[in-house]
Amino acid sequence: MNQSALPRLWAFTALYFVEPTAVAWAQVLYWTDVGSSKIQRIDVVAGGGEDLVTAPRVFEPVDIALDMAGGKMYWTEASPADFMIGRANLDGTDPGNFVTGLFSPSGIELDVAAGKIYWTDVGTGKIQRADLDFGTNVEDLVSVPGSKPVDVALDLPHGKMYWTEASPADFMILRANFDGSFQEGIVVSTGTSPSGIAVDTIHAKIYWTEVATGKIQRANLDGSGIEEVLTPGVSIVEPVRIALDVVVGKMYWTEGSPGDFQISRANLDGSNAEFLVTGLFQPSGIAVDAAAGPSIPATSLWGLLAMGAVLATAGAWTLRRAVAGSRNVGC
Repeated sequence: MNQSALPRLWAFTALYFVEPTAVAWAQVLYWTDVGSSKIQRIDVVAGGGEDLVTAPRVFEPVDIALDMAGGKMYWTEASPADFMIGRANLDGTDPGNFVTGLFSPSGIELDVAAGKIYWTDVGTGKIQRADLDFGTNVEDLVSVPGSKPVDVALDLPHGKMYWTEASPADFMILRANFDGSFQEGIVVSTGTSPSGIAVDTIHAKIYWTEVATGKIQRANLDGSGIEEVLTPGVSIVEPVRIALDVVVGKMYWTEGSPGDFQISRANLDGSNAEFLVTGLFQPSGIAVDAAAGPSIPATSLWGLLAMGAVLATAGAWTLRRAVAGSRNVGC
């Protein structure tokens, strides 16, 4: 074998045995609480939940989205006296109206790179978007009278938006291009009213909640391969909205049962379900700051051995070359 190929071979072996997972140092959860007229957050590791925005700056905050780079949070306001989208700094300061004149806004998502904000409006059967800087240039992307688009999620790498449809005549999951073109139903019968939705672009999955059945389900991006990830039990009764932290393999959801107003979490496959935040009034929207801390790759024992072999082989090869070179000097 060509000696120069050995280090590359060992390097390939080392990469093969490195685990494709990571450990995050911190995670911060943000959520809306319709019952208490609050937007709150908590550091999952350190604890210490705090109120960020309270009445009278919010009344019935439904869903929330984060612009971590811009230091802003956005939420939908469902109070009949003030149907709008609000915006504030991540610490809750400088709250204000962002997009007004809506009818019953519900789900909300951001495409920060493109400078766009997306939302659903249950009252008009529309999905709309606007510019992220000043909330101007409002566009109707989907408009179906009588429909009830509840929540929206964006698949940024593939340019697709997904949403849940809660009209009793048409319970389903749909998707379209960002501009609303090529609309299609991908889960045409969810059984009961779907609510929150989230996209895992790494594993090419969509997750959604069903309040009526107490289930969290997932499927491939095209709607195939439907799985029940969680069914009613101790940690889940009426899941409302859902957020994913794919890096650490966790999903978080808000509980809408009057006896269990709380936030729970589990692994992406539904295992290790547990309570996370209790004592809430009526939590609804939820978002996770998955970049709250650095992450480090987790390496298996085989990975360590392989990388050790890389160093040993490369060192021995370099030494042989050096010895051979010294023998040729002066010849």
